[in-house]
Amino acid sequence: MLVVVRESGGAGVTEVARHLLLPALDDRAALLIRRAEDIEREWAALNGLVESASMAPLPRTDAARHRRRLAELRTVEDPHRRLADLRALLRELRADLERHDRHTGTELPAPRGERGRAEQR
Repeated sequence: MLVVVRESGGAGVTEVARHLLLPALDDRAALLIRRAEDIEREWAALNGLVESASMAPLPRTDAARHRRRLAELRTVEDPHRRLADLRALLRELRADLERHDRHTGTELPAPRGERGRAEQR
């Protein structure tokens, strides 16, 4: 997503953060947390049925902890602080899920805007 704001301060930047960036990043964080939860459920279901050496490693991401963190971030009033914290949460989730996905050969779900581009290729 590319957002260009002509003014570097004032209410315009805050409104862009509040009404555009925050909902998009919140949705993305929720999607990645669901992905981590799915991996945890799959891993738990296979544990004991499949030899552990043949299983992909369990992501280091604790989905429940991240879900709680996302809920906390939703209560932060300052949009700039919330934006920075959401970006940090997303970096952590992406890094851990990418490590897991490299081992399994899967890919992270594309952001909403990327799906259309991927299908056009």
